[in-house]
Amino acid sequence: MAAATQHVTPDMVRNAYMGIKEKKRTLLEVLDYHNLKFAEKAQRGYLSPETLKKYQTTKVKLTEYLKHQYKLSDIALEDLNLAFVSNFEHFLLTQHHLHSNTAMKYVKNLKKIIGVAISLEWINYNPFQSFKCAYIQPEREVLTQEDLDFMYHKHLPIQRLAEVRDVFIFCCYTGFAYSEVESFTQEAIQKGIDGEKWISINRAKTGTLESVMLLPIPLQIIEKYRNHAYCRMYNRGGGPQAIACKQQSAL
Repeated sequence: MAAATQHVTPDMVRNAYMGIKEKKRTLLEVLDYHNLKFAEKAQRGYLSPETLKKYQTTKVKLTEYLKHQYKLSDIALEDLNLAFVSNFEHFLLTQHHLHSNTAMKYVKNLKKIIGVAISLEWINYNPFQSFKCAYIQPEREVLTQEDLDFMYHKHLPIQRLAEVRDVFIFCCYTGFAYSEVESFTQEAIQKGIDGEKWISINRAKTGTLESVMLLPIPLQIIEKYRNHAYCRMYNRGGGPQAIACKQQSAL
């Protein structure tokens, strides 16, 4: 593959003649740039705030890695190489004791940041191009209808646990994620042309509107929390949305 052509500008020629060194762009600098742009879009509902948190956590882990591996607070983009990303994976596995798939997600975020640097022309090659992210297919235990019924009817003396259980059950019956359940309002629940109640929510990752018919148990959960203080305060849709909002406020 041919090497990328570097464009020479009049300013570069002048600076070279005068002995002025060009400012070296750094890894955390491009990460901050990416996170700032991502945050602006997340505030307007175009991107997920939860995904933003993952990139912010990626910066924390990279900062720790730089200090641990190189005794540096940052590193120039031009100093990055294949060993950097390979050792970053090793650091996540051995120092943070992360699962292999979780470590790979942080590596994937790092590779995307390098893509941003290339698009900004802060670096003219991809030092991690030959590093392939490999995922291990986990064994997932599938809940049966009997499991859900037992969980739903189980008496839990601690209110907080009962509320978390209801959120989980609601998500199981609707297919919506926690973050999506946390954000819907009263207007999201409407009667369809079939006479049944439906809930319509914009999916967090795609932004597309998805409608799901509410089955008896999700309807029971909504009615259970309809007069919840958080529902009345925030015009929430009742049920798990109120307690999801409550749990989020407690964090």
